[in-house]
Amino acid sequence: PMRSTALIRLCDAHWTAVSPLLCDVLKLIDTCTHHGSEQVARIGVEGLKQLLAMLGPKGTPEMWLTVAQAARRMLAESMPQELQCKVDTTSAALPFQSDRVVGQCVVQLLLIDAVRALLRERAAEMPGEAVQLLLEAMQESQQFATDFNVDTSTRIHLKRLGFMADMRHLPGLLKQEREATTVALETMFALVQAKREDVDLEQLTARLIADCTTIMAGFARKEQQVVSYAERRAKGEVKDTVESVELERDVAGMRPIVVNVVLKGLHALPAQVFRDYAGEVFPALVRLVASPAPVVRSGVQDILTKHIGPLVVPDDEMDTV
Repeated sequence: PMRSTALIRLCDAHWTAVSPLLCDVLKLIDTCTHHGSEQVARIGVEGLKQLLAMLGPKGTPEMWLTVAQAARRMLAESMPQELQCKVDTTSAALPFQSDRVVGQCVVQLLLIDAVRALLRERAAEMPGEAVQLLLEAMQESQQFATDFNVDTSTRIHLKRLGFMADMRHLPGLLKQEREATTVALETMFALVQAKREDVDLEQLTARLIADCTTIMAGFARKEQQVVSYAERRAKGEVKDTVESVELERDVAGMRPIVVNVVLKGLHALPAQVFRDYAGEVFPALVRLVASPAPVVRSGVQDILTKHIGPLVVPDDEMDTV
């Protein structure tokens, strides 16, 4: 860590002379982030964070594009691809080195955190192309994690073979899925709110609404499954299974995203934008009206009052509704 800090300080002190070497510095960091040793990979991510903090006020559009390309590459190279390998259920050994894959999972989370901080602090200064690259990287990370998380049978088998054996629950990429989803949604909402002219807003908004409705519909379905299972369990009809426990974990983890990102983001959308997509959003909102969680119902009610009400009740009558 001390060496990476020294390198960034050197770049900061002699930025005019060193700035042409930005690609080389990023390549060095890239080499560290996908190193087989988790310790070395962590040093690489820390170096990236320090570089981004230093670059902040100095960055040009070209530099930010270079950084975005490098960050996307780092995320792709640190993806635990071996988790997608077909698992031989007759084998008694893991098909990969556990420590290496765990290290990649950790680095993926650290890189997502670095991208989140960058987008929150500097997205307004970055060219649309750079922001779009980082957004796509988050969506790729989220999709990879989702694909693995839904394959419960593989996760069960990996657990039996000793992968992440010290964990109480099944091995999974739930945090990666949630964190990447959050960053992607927050970024899209921010771009739409800012009415960025250097991105395809129509395409971006359509993607945002599609993602939000998919998340709400999926959450509503899983939440009702949890409620139904709890009722049957209370009657003694069923007992907890690995699948039912994982479903409850999934719902509990997604609830803050639904409430704090999806519903709040939809509520904050400009009226005209919401109106243009009300037909897609409304059915998903209706499914959440019966949510057992008061915080979810409250978020839905706020949206219905602000956006749906004016569509069905004349403005001069809204105050009396």
